[in-house]
Amino acid sequence: MEIYLNYGEENFLVEYNTKKKVDEYNLSNPSMNLVYLNDDNIDKLIQNCEQLPFFDEKKIIVAKNTGLFASGNKKVSTDVVEKILEYVENLPDYIVLIFSEESVDKRLTAYKKISKIAKCTEYKYNSIVDLANWITKGMKTLGGKIEFDVAQSLAESCGPSMTYLYTEIQKLATLSKEGREINKELVNSVCMKSEQGIIFDLTDAIGNRDSKKALALINDFVLQKQPEQYLIVMIYKHIRNLYAIKVAQREGGAGAEALGMNPYVYKKAVPQANKFTEQELRKILDKIIELDEKSKIGEMNIRVGMDTIVALI
Repeated sequence: MEIYLNYGEENFLVEYNTKKKVDEYNLSNPSMNLVYLNDDNIDKLIQNCEQLPFFDEKKIIVAKNTGLFASGNKKVSTDVVEKILEYVENLPDYIVLIFSEESVDKRLTAYKKISKIAKCTEYKYNSIVDLANWITKGMKTLGGKIEFDVAQSLAESCGPSMTYLYTEIQKLATLSKEGREINKELVNSVCMKSEQGIIFDLTDAIGNRDSKKALALINDFVLQKQPEQYLIVMIYKHIRNLYAIKVAQREGGAGAEALGMNPYVYKKAVPQANKFTEQELRKILDKIIELDEKSKIGEMNIRVGMDTIVALI
């Protein structure tokens, strides 16, 4: 059986390696023998598997972001999930089945079953150093040039998503080919920080008690046209990570893996956590929870609430 499960937070690598696997088969008739499914039509998986390939030895089915192996999946019924898992245990030899998922829950029965018969590969965010090397090579491929320390700065402000970074690399490569020197000042002026980059900077500003910069960063986030509720979620998750680090430090220390954090996030978060006391982080979390609850019942405007939280710190 040829079953693959590519998943993880680094969507760029999930999609890249899914496409790479499809290309390996060099289908002569992809319009007939390459089928894409998602959570809207995953119930048609068995039906598609039963149809023989047309003038090819293999038929490839790419099931993307189906949610079959993720917790909280409300779109696909339990009955459909069970039927699919039972069917793929005896998948026809002519079928190549590739699941391409954003996330999985390894505690679920569905994941445990598929992991016994599929080649499962997780793609996590890369480290800053690995991203900087990738940026340097990418710039060279596109005809541009960037020094490693500048690439590292770009990774820190616009990472960790390679999809997001690639857009910025293309922008900088164009400027480099025009004769512009790609330095940190240029990167800061022309590249758009990622949402995570803004959240890290915002937390730094709060930790440094720089309310003016913190308020400006909140404004930058809003200008990216992201829902204000999303801002609450992002900040809450980040502050919660810092709080977990502080608690772990008090109890003797724990690394990224023990805390369930990505090494990229953990490395950047530890210095931030050290700017706060455990009590300060608990206070911020409580304020964010209060803002979230009040905003949902119309008692508080999110933007005003965030500005108030920053002012209190």
